[in-house]
Amino acid sequence: MRDLLNLLDTVLNKNPTILYEGVGKLSAGEIGKYEDRFNKFIEYITTGKPFTTNKNTQIVIDPKEARNFLNLRKSGQFTGQLKAIATMADGSPLPPEYADGKIPLSHLVKTGDFGGAGLEVGQAASEGGKEGLLVKPTDIKIVDQDIPSSDFFSIIYNNPVLRSTDYGQVVTQFAQYITAGEALQFPEEYLDKSKEKVRKAIVDYAGEYLGVLALLYGQSTFTKRAEFEQWMGGSIGDFTLFFPSKANTNIADSYAKITNSKTAHSLNISSKGTGGGASPAISGLKISDDIKKNPNLRTAVEFIELCQKSDTSRGPTTVVQAFEAMDLIFKNNPSSIKKKFHKFLPFDVKNPRLVERADESRLTGAPLPSISSHV
Repeated sequence: MRDLLNLLDTVLNKNPTILYEGVGKLSAGEIGKYEDRFNKFIEYITTGKPFTTNKNTQIVIDPKEARNFLNLRKSGQFTGQLKAIATMADGSPLPPEYADGKIPLSHLVKTGDFGGAGLEVGQAASEGGKEGLLVKPTDIKIVDQDIPSSDFFSIIYNNPVLRSTDYGQVVTQFAQYITAGEALQFPEEYLDKSKEKVRKAIVDYAGEYLGVLALLYGQSTFTKRAEFEQWMGGSIGDFTLFFPSKANTNIADSYAKITNSKTAHSLNISSKGTGGGASPAISGLKISDDIKKNPNLRTAVEFIELCQKSDTSRGPTTVVQAFEAMDLIFKNNPSSIKKKFHKFLPFDVKNPRLVERADESRLTGAPLPSISSHV
């Protein structure tokens, strides 16, 4: 392994582009389809944080481009082969190949901040965030395929991607411990501070399939297992697993789908790591007609539907919905909101542009108007 690392280091120093041509690239589509990625993209631009290019160099995008990209996204035009006015991180002009002073977004590396595994300039894999470590279901190529439960341990234990790295071999060792009913414990060399990100990657990402493996081999707490198997129509060990590659599946964000082909019964099982994972996405809730018709639940239904709105014309839904939720609560139960906020509510009446102003302030740092101008 040390020889391999030395070889990679030599190759990287002699020809920096080799290790960057194969990593994910940014694009308007990749950035725009996720709210957090787009916000991070704008943050990089407004704060002058360097982007890494596919030539293993760093560039800074002109801050004026932030408003341009915000407007393009609001109008639905943040797509295609977009370019950005930029300079090298040291302030010098872009290389001659960018004669117009603009760099295509597709020439930027998809680093951890943008959901990829690319490394920033001068960053070794061991120094990067957990995103760059090859332990996710997509990394080890177990997604979008039916996997018999009986084969699952072998697929993990003998996985060539996991076997190719020291930390991946820790994962395969954990798989062996699980099937043997032994307690999991990181090797001593992985317990110091320098390995914290590696441990976190294994817990959060490898845990997505190790947790399912623990369920299959009876190593997880499952008090209703007998009732579950009765409903499924057989033993968990006889079922089929399916790990989706899509990263934003509603309700069960990172999960294995367990299916009994004989009964067609299936269940999505989400295995979470540090902190138990994020709460289920409310956007995936389906409201039945009987609930919608219940007058006692009218406000609850309205609140859920508000949270499921996907319109971004006024700004990110995470920002817009906060103001609209306050207006809804104030309308139906004003006493539940502290009185100091009452003079500003409802926002949509007393200052209908406050949402847009708040979003501009969040992204560009522009100050909000004084309190008196809101009343």
